[in-house]
Amino acid sequence: MSKDEALSTLASAHEAAVEAESAASAAQDRKRAAVRQAFDAGCTAPEVAAVLGSSAQWAYQLRDKPPLNAA
Repeated sequence: MSKDEALSTLASAHEAAVEAESAASAAQDRKRAAVRQAFDAGCTAPEVAAVLGSSAQWAYQLRDKPPLNAA
């Protein structure tokens, strides 16, 4: 493989990774917003945790984290 081919491959892989990371961040932000909405609607931490398959403490932490894509 030549240097140009290697750099082209690297650029493609990097672009794909950046797009995937951006999509994952957006999905996490949507999840956090949904958790906040559940709490705002009166759901308890154990109820939210049951849906998430986590602990009540993690549900609170997820609710309180700021969005990843904050401008």
